[in-house]
Amino acid sequence: MCLARVASLFLIASVSAKSAASRGEVTPAISQESQLCAAGVLIPGWSMGVGAGSTLKPNARCQERRHLLQHANGTQCLCAFPSGALDICVPPETRRVLTIGYLYYRSPADLGIHIAHWISMPSHTLDLVEFSLIDDGSPVGERASDVILNRTRGTVSSMYLIVWHITQDIKWNIGGARNLLVATARTPYVYICDMDVMVTPAFIHAIVTHAVAESAARMNDQRRGKQHTEKVYMLFSRQGPYLPSRSVHPALMMISTKAYWRSGGCDEQFVGHYGFTDPHVKYRIAHTPFIRSIRADNIHAIPPVIYLSKDLDPRYAEVARAGKSSSRNFALFDALKRGRRKQWAQEYLHFDWECALATFPESRKHNGW
Repeated sequence: MCLARVASLFLIASVSAKSAASRGEVTPAISQESQLCAAGVLIPGWSMGVGAGSTLKPNARCQERRHLLQHANGTQCLCAFPSGALDICVPPETRRVLTIGYLYYRSPADLGIHIAHWISMPSHTLDLVEFSLIDDGSPVGERASDVILNRTRGTVSSMYLIVWHITQDIKWNIGGARNLLVATARTPYVYICDMDVMVTPAFIHAIVTHAVAESAARMNDQRRGKQHTEKVYMLFSRQGPYLPSRSVHPALMMISTKAYWRSGGCDEQFVGHYGFTDPHVKYRIAHTPFIRSIRADNIHAIPPVIYLSKDLDPRYAEVARAGKSSSRNFALFDALKRGRRKQWAQEYLHFDWECALATFPESRKHNGW
């Protein structure tokens, strides 16, 4: 059976069953190893249509598992779990259309600010979206799940939040982390965000409005038998006390999961070296038929995001400054564009990952989780 519900606070690996029980939380009665394996490879069905000849690399953390394409409430989802372990499948379709995803690495101060902001939002705003944190190999004590459990005392249970932890600390793994974000998203649209910007309730309502409109337009074109042109929203406006004037952020993007994979996503050949992640993604989007880029800063109804200083956490700033030479990736990008001795990668997720924490509001548990 493919279970469409999970516990109201589903904690994996980050906390023992005993400590979870002491806080009144619910954990499945199975081994933590099985929890890691079962939850760590949940992939919505639509993410597997990456493109001709493309694959999502199996999670090596699970030695024995099987992949089953099942149906839950009339929607398809991919269950990947070890034989005899937790049989759980989260249906990819929910009433929400947007996941707000952050890439995190050793920046607990920044995350603390975001969490305090998120939980201060009204419930009708939090109900609109799901939040996803991709922890890109942070060490124990600085992991996103550690920060959440140690600093929030369970207050994140007022929101839909899932934390994925990449178990290896891979240098400059921005592309791989973004691919994991989109591969695990349960919603048809993803807003790719950076830890140095904060989204406001007004911003969330605005981009959800556009995501709903795009989703409706796609369904309308499908009913008419017309090829739909996907809109990708880029260049979101940002403002804040650390900026002399309003500017655009180069990394922020709202894109459908289908458009992301159809354009090729992030090429993980760039991983391990700094630079050209955003340029090569934008290049591939621009050269993919039936995908059109939209400048979000030209849409008056979308307010700016709030820019936070990159130096809030000195340890993060020190790590971010290390090894910023883009010469290798510049040469790679040039070779890929010109087709010289290089081909765009067709395999994704070259690392192991696990689900570290997932929460949803108990009072609203029947809305898809």
